[in-house]
Amino acid sequence: EAIEGGRLNTARDIFKMILDTHPGQVDALVQLAQLEAKDNQLRAAVDQIQQANILRPDDAGNQYLEATYLYQLGQLPEAEEALEKSLKLDPTQSKAYIMLGNIHGVQRNFKEAQKAYEKAIELNATRHSTYFNLAVIYLEQGAKKEAQQFYKKALSLGALPDEQFEKLINE
Repeated sequence: EAIEGGRLNTARDIFKMILDTHPGQVDALVQLAQLEAKDNQLRAAVDQIQQANILRPDDAGNQYLEATYLYQLGQLPEAEEALEKSLKLDPTQSKAYIMLGNIHGVQRNFKEAQKAYEKAIELNATRHSTYFNLAVIYLEQGAKKEAQQFYKKALSLGALPDEQFEKLINE
């Protein structure tokens, strides 16, 4: 209730009080991590979610949360490692494959990015952002025809037109 009302400090105090009384309370650690992330305290969020993952290492969702926070901090190798753990626990997470593709794309490892995005599409073919990301990867490799195909698919799924990208793929 305090989080929903925007009273983050009050909520933070409540979670810390719970953790003082019950130090191994994983759900409180996860909620505190989410609160810290919402308050843009990503380093603190990582610390809390990593504690939760030590206590409950078999939770794919919490491993994914750790990866998300690490990704936002720009700690890509660590984010990739957390994603691999998450996907080992639950290989049906299309969002995790999307993030993995993003990491590989930033690292200019285009073949791995392509594989990750294709796996995400295999799991959930309705996200236009995945098709757009795949179009970018193909364009980076000089494959304009494939880039155009995936861009059109992204548009058909509701992506907003991108004039600059259209210029690049139509040159």
